[in-house]
Formats: sequence, C-alpha cells, structure tokens
Amino acid sequence: MQANEFCAFLFTEKPTTDNILKCLLGLNDTDTEILKLLKKPKTTNQLVEKIGKNQSTVQRSLTKLMAIGVVIRERKTKGRGYYYEFKRLEKDALRKRLIEEIDRKTKVIKQIINQM
Repeated sequence: MQANEFCAFLFTEKPTTDNILKCLLGLNDTDTEILKLLKKPKTTNQLVEKIGKNQSTVQRSLTKLMAIGVVIRERKTKGRGYYYEFKRLEKDALRKRLIEEIDRKTKVIKQIINQM
C-alpha cells in the first residue's frame, strides 16, 4: 500500500473490511477475495473455478496468505494419493491477528513521530 493510500484509508469515514485487510496485511484484491472464500476449506482448483483466475495467480495468493499466517493448508488423503485444502483462521484468531498488526503498525508510527 502506498503512503497516500494508507492516509486515504485512515481518514475514510467508513472503512470496509476489504480496506482493513489490504491496509493491515498488505493484501491485494485477489488475496482478499480468496481469504473471504476460505471461510470453508477449499482446494486450489475450487478457488480457481470460483474467482476465474489462473492457477498460478491463486497459488501465489495462497502462498502469501499462508506466509502472513491467515491461511492454513491441510493435507487430505484420497485413495493412495493426497490433495491440499486451504482454510482461513477462525474468526477470533483472525481478529486477534489483525489487532496484533494494528499494535505493531501503531508502535512504528509512534517511534517515527517521537523522532521528529
């Protein structure tokens, strides 16, 4: 998120859930769309079908969402093979993660202001 976008977000009268996710976690439109779809576990192929993006785009978003700790990958067995399902954190855990990110960003902003 660019500095001007961050400022615009801060002064928006009614920030949306998408804007909060984008601002705090650095998500893009595809990331937020996938995160919202993962209230229930889904495979990569199911997500590709739902959002109409190619598999590499979906996989890139899933990798990012797992790296920032808001999506979990679970290995499932099917016959002799396996596949992966992805799900987001439960609501309370996601809320906690967002509040932690607010605290982290606030601390950085306070440090910068104190150095002025």
